[in-house]
Amino acid sequence: MGILASQGAHLFFSPIAKITGDDAMAQYNLTRNRCEEAGFDFIGTFVVGMREMHHIVCLVFN
Repeated sequence: MGILASQGAHLFFSPIAKITGDDAMAQYNLTRNRCEEAGFDFIGTFVVGMREMHHIVCLVFN
């Protein structure tokens, strides 16, 4: 979409999963593919808590 350089708004969501490499890759692949299919730039990061993993995803749009 290329909107990172222009003015726009943003929306965050953060699915939660158990802490495993397989779950991290599954969430990464799922959210990245969905963002690309919808025409959004993918911006995501993982944060690990005591017993859970948060996959924080930011959607930037105009």
